[in-house]
Amino acid sequence: MPTIYEFLDLSHKRFVYAVGDIHGRFNALDVLLEKAKFDKEQDFLISVGDLVDRGDANHRCVEYIGKPWFKHVIGNHEEMTLGHIQGDSYIHTINGGGWLTKLPIEEQEYTVEQLMNSSYLLEVKTPKNNLCGFVHADLKWGTWQENIETPDIKTFTWSREGVRALRQPFFDPTIKGIDKVFFGHNAMYSPVKRGNCYWIDTGSGFADGYLTLINVDTDTYTKETI
Repeated sequence: MPTIYEFLDLSHKRFVYAVGDIHGRFNALDVLLEKAKFDKEQDFLISVGDLVDRGDANHRCVEYIGKPWFKHVIGNHEEMTLGHIQGDSYIHTINGGGWLTKLPIEEQEYTVEQLMNSSYLLEVKTPKNNLCGFVHADLKWGTWQENIETPDIKTFTWSREGVRALRQPFFDPTIKGIDKVFFGHNAMYSPVKRGNCYWIDTGSGFADGYLTLINVDTDTYTKETI
């Protein structure tokens, strides 16, 4: 069952990385991790949600769940898989979810259980003692703690208001009470940082997009070659 908030102390790790929306592109992620010299014994990987749909290796991405070096937050595509098995399959199917229908019903249910067995908000203590927050789409309130105490799930998984506000040149999206916050959901031409907020979905689920990885302490990006 999903939870609102989870905290992980990863200060003992070598590096902590965050990856944008993967959308079933397991092979691209595997190559990207190799390119970054990711070490499963020493490092940790966090997905900002939307592990599945649109790509051709969704089941392989689901297999990452539960690995001791991996964690994801719940995105709108995870939620759509839940809607799929609850009887609302249309919106999921037209958004790249047809692969789920091809699985036996028991496997569908297990897959959705795995995808939804996470949190909407994740807070991590990093090797450099930064406190980093992760959420799929957006935050409703201007402090991290307010979002924990007064959660708005629809904002966490679906909202695009924060990205729209970036069109205003002097808009400061800084979230107080946390060092950095990482978002997915909104496909950008390249990663964007403003204030203490990072948008790292670079459209991996689309033909002209690519996958991006970031070291959350050093702000070093590793990008899929396109």
